[in-house]
Amino acid sequence: MVQGVERLRPGWPLVLGQLPQGGRATAKSAAMILVVMRDVVEVWGYGDSAPRWTVRRVPGGVSLTRAGVGGPGVYDLQVSDGEHAVKIRPCDLRRLPAFPMSRQSDFETALTALGEEPRDHLVTSG
Repeated sequence: MVQGVERLRPGWPLVLGQLPQGGRATAKSAAMILVVMRDVVEVWGYGDSAPRWTVRRVPGGVSLTRAGVGGPGVYDLQVSDGEHAVKIRPCDLRRLPAFPMSRQSDFETALTALGEEPRDHLVTSG
């Protein structure tokens, strides 16, 4: 899946992950990729030959939201333009076949790809 999107969108940063439970995809197709382009973020799913939808990149459009499923301390990454949005739980799809748990490094990679400073969004212990 990752290689297919990379082939169709060479050179653009990718955010790898899965839709949070209750998203637009079925459990089998929960793997998602966001392609971060200059003005929009494209939302791709398993087996797609084109993006499912796009979200315009706007100032303040990237945020972390408390996940509805998964317990305390579980967050999703949201990209919204006020009209369209996508929530994704970042994780490296290359660690499949089983969906891995999201790691802080997955969120840091995703935020950086979206042009955000991770420390503006993440609270670290230490």
